[in-house]
Amino acid sequence: MDPAKLEDLKEYDTNRNQTKAKAWKDIWGAGQGVGSVKNIQPVADVISEMKKEYEQAAVSLLAKNK
Repeated sequence: MDPAKLEDLKEYDTNRNQTKAKAWKDIWGAGQGVGSVKNIQPVADVISEMKKEYEQAAVSLLAKNK
């Protein structure tokens, strides 16, 4: 997608007061991380895994600071 070739976005103007599209503001992307999904887990499992990883990181950090 070329920001210079985007159609006029005046109907979607949210008070931006700009004349040209900015790639990081005006091009909506989606799905960039879809390829990194390896499995589908219940939210409770994801939270449990995150908690375990956080606790391991905290223990590791404290051990390094002794």
